[in-house]
Amino acid sequence: MLINVEQEVPFGKFGIGGLSLGRAYLPINLGKVVETRMLTDAPIIASGGVHYSGDAIMYLLVGCPLVEVTGAVFENGYRVLEEIIKGVEEWMERRGYSSINDFIGKAYELAARKVSQDFIYMEWPFPFPEERSSPVVPTIDADKCNLCGQCQDFCLSGVYAVDMAKGIVDINHENRCWGCGACVGWCPLNAIKLIDKDSKEVVWDNRGLAKPYRPESWKDRITK
Repeated sequence: MLINVEQEVPFGKFGIGGLSLGRAYLPINLGKVVETRMLTDAPIIASGGVHYSGDAIMYLLVGCPLVEVTGAVFENGYRVLEEIIKGVEEWMERRGYSSINDFIGKAYELAARKVSQDFIYMEWPFPFPEERSSPVVPTIDADKCNLCGQCQDFCLSGVYAVDMAKGIVDINHENRCWGCGACVGWCPLNAIKLIDKDSKEVVWDNRGLAKPYRPESWKDRITK
């Protein structure tokens, strides 16, 4: 997940992770911090993916009292530390905060509720499901789509195929789509949404939190 630092709320969908290997792992590490805080009251030092002030603020908002910066220093030198601190101070001034204690952990409770929901609905083994039959599937708004092909290039599962002759994007999600939602965020025109395969309700449209969903096949599992 990520944290919207202007609204101070979690954004996206919880994932499984725990590695600290550069900025690409920041969303995974944020989710892991929230998961770990649900299991212990011990202070958690943030580590992984902090290159900008917003990255540090996200860790603070989920309750990390200290934020570690390593890779960014190796890449850009120690001056990056001054830039991050200055950015945090400017954000605090804009939000009206005089101390980190005024906002530390402010997004945690909402994030923890989201994590709990996603654990309940998880059925697949990680890191990837053995059978790619997702209960949520993508749909494209043809009025917004400009056939740029980024969805086709981005999706490793081959769900999308741009047909320039017909002026459409063919979607073949059966036994291909994992329902990860990455294409929703990747689309430059916000033309893609994830919908519940059964109810057709929009689950994820790249705004706010992904909605929970309960496919019929999971009812017995949840009851147990």
